[in-house]
Amino acid sequence: MKINAMAEWLLLPVGWIFLVACTALAVFFADSGPAVSIGIIGLVFLFISTLLLVVLPSPNENIRRYCFYLLCLYIFLLVVWPRYALLRIPGLPGLSPPRLVQLVVLMLWGYLIIKSDNFRERAIERFSVAKPFILMLVAFICFKFLSIFVSEAPVQSAKGWANELISFYLLFFIVFSVVDSVDDFYSILKSFTLAFLVVCAVGVYEFYVGRNIFFGLLDVDSDYLYQVLRDKDRAGAYRIQSTFSHPLTLSECVVMGMPLTAIFFFGKKINFLRAFAFLMLLALGAFVVLKTGSRSGLGAFFAVSVCAFSLMCIREIYRQKSGISTGFYILVLIGIVGCSLIGAYLISDLMVGRTIREYNSGMVRLEMWKHGLRLAADSPIFGYGQDMAASVLGFSGYGGVVTIDSYYLSVLLESGVISLIVYVAMNAFVVVKILRFAMMESKFSFHVLMALSALIGFLVIKSILSLTHNHGLVMVFVGCIYWLFSNEILPKHGAGRTVRS
Repeated sequence: MKINAMAEWLLLPVGWIFLVACTALAVFFADSGPAVSIGIIGLVFLFISTLLLVVLPSPNENIRRYCFYLLCLYIFLLVVWPRYALLRIPGLPGLSPPRLVQLVVLMLWGYLIIKSDNFRERAIERFSVAKPFILMLVAFICFKFLSIFVSEAPVQSAKGWANELISFYLLFFIVFSVVDSVDDFYSILKSFTLAFLVVCAVGVYEFYVGRNIFFGLLDVDSDYLYQVLRDKDRAGAYRIQSTFSHPLTLSECVVMGMPLTAIFFFGKKINFLRAFAFLMLLALGAFVVLKTGSRSGLGAFFAVSVCAFSLMCIREIYRQKSGISTGFYILVLIGIVGCSLIGAYLISDLMVGRTIREYNSGMVRLEMWKHGLRLAADSPIFGYGQDMAASVLGFSGYGGVVTIDSYYLSVLLESGVISLIVYVAMNAFVVVKILRFAMMESKFSFHVLMALSALIGFLVIKSILSLTHNHGLVMVFVGCIYWLFSNEILPKHGAGRTVRS
């Protein structure tokens, strides 16, 4: 107590002076030196964090609840809020509401980890359940970090790496440690389902008016914003993008969202009203994917549907003890496989391309891989640096903007062959882990199978999409999956206890 009291007397007066001085300097340098302004703002937050850790007492359960509620708000804003829509305050760089909420979540989580012994012990205990995955994730992050030192633009690469660390990978640890009950898990699903509904509704309205609804509401002050807001079409048909920066990222989110919303509707109970509501939402999502004009989105939507039904049948076959019941589910599985083969044949022309432009788009992706593999052979260990894949590859899209159409190729060029192997192994490990867990007698088997279907849809789309808009969302639900694992594995060791300080 004496140390805290002394720190409070010393830090508070000096801190307020420091805070005012830094704010004034940030405003002064905002126009002439934005990087300096951002650095000064960073010093302010560093001071605030230090003050919290030194002066404030150990947190109680209410702090964890505040952190969780803000996490739910962040998940909602992450999907709904356009990334390019920034709040403009004179003298300061553009502010993104999701980023501000994320910053508060990160500060509260750091406060809990450092100051609460019980919260930290519980988090470490849970992390032990995901030890192989965490080791692969850390290795992947480290290879990306090492690629900074071989980059031709190390500052740009360092900023990209830090952005991914905060926006994607830390979310796994935050969700895994902050979620404390099944009700918390469903609260996250509720936030996502509501955001999913809003995004689909905005997409339908955008299709109705036939233009980007944000064009004219925002000042187009950069080539990037123009590329985002310009109307996009394919074969003469307008492509919707809702609140996203590109139709492909919208279709990616909707495809992943279908099975995740199924958990929300059917995870606890099944009745006619829930089934009807889900079917309406499913039809809405299918319409949105169709109107994005994304061939990969339609293919992934088909793959996710087949995976979801097939996995459910396989689970029932594995669990059934009656020969008649087993035979019935085997027949159902054969029917699903047969229908999927017919469906694959019917959409094959769509996937290859119905027009010369669509066909050429597919051929360009093949050329990207051919050229990318040659480049990767010249720098196989550390690649060419974080966020440098598109510029190194040298392919240009609409308006002369450099582009790359596969996240796997992007990882290969940015951080090397080993990094790509680790990334693939990490996702394969999660898939196998979910399959093994789903075959157990668990009340969460349906939940993890639907999450697996969403993950498969994500991995399919990543083969032709390098944009990372939805990666944070993926890490949120991977964290939720591992919480479900820990809830089953660690109950006797206190994984579900309430944490007090």
